Amino acid sequence: MDSLKDKVVVITGAAGGIGSEAAKLFSKSGSKLFLTDLDQGRLNSLIEECKKSGAKEVHGVRADSGVMSDLENISKKTIECYGKVDVLVNNVGFAKKVPYEEHTEADYNSTLDVNLKAAFFLTKWMIPELIKTRGTIVNLSSAAATNPEPRFMAYSVAKAGIDHFTRSLAREYAPQGIRVNAIGPGPVRTAFHPDHAALEKISAEQPLCGILEPAMIARWILFLSSQEAGPITGQVIVVDGGRTVTRIPVGYGPVK
Repeated sequence: MDSLKDKVVVITGAAGGIGSEAAKLFSKSGSKLFLTDLDQGRLNSLIEECKKSGAKEVHGVRADSGVMSDLENISKKTIECYGKVDVLVNNVGFAKKVPYEEHTEADYNSTLDVNLKAAFFLTKWMIPELIKTRGTIVNLSSAAATNPEPRFMAYSVAKAGIDHFTRSLAREYAPQGIRVNAIGPGPVRTAFHPDHAALEKISAEQPLCGILEPAMIARWILFLSSQEAGPITGQVIVVDGGRTVTRIPVGYGPVK
């Protein structure tokens, strides 16, 4: 997309499936990238791949999104490298599958820290720069925010928080020209879902396309970041292949 050429794009959790696909698409659009991930080796490989894909410039830093000083450093290093920010993609995510009664405080804190707190505070540090560029924020939520899965309670709670954070931020900063949207994917074929047998069972619940591929979500990130999505803000776009609308609603019989 031509509107993303030379734009400075920050992506957290960039070396994962969705993040890496998004980084490569931004590269092909001629964007300048600042990428973060916990895995330094995968991050380095992605940076080289993005350079080959056409990115104007690529920098990155290893960051633990559960650590506040690392989040603040992302903002600092981005401005040192580029002097501005046009697009912030809060992509990093983490989930632990555990029955509710077995949740520990540590489970809860780590899940909320990475999935909600990281986006909240990284955005806070980026907002002054985004105001200057009338920039764009894309948050990664989940279909689980409104259609929760058993044994993923803390994750579902965190993503529900992302949905409302998105709407609240959009309302507060629309007068400054900042757009804020979120994407709520259904199950995607990434390392986030290592049980491939379970994924194939889920495929039947996503009748339009089966299991989602990372590139499908990455294309939505690119679109919402672009001028083509100019009138859109405060929205949570659920991309789940029809899974939400075809699952059996509570209190009703089977869908015919």
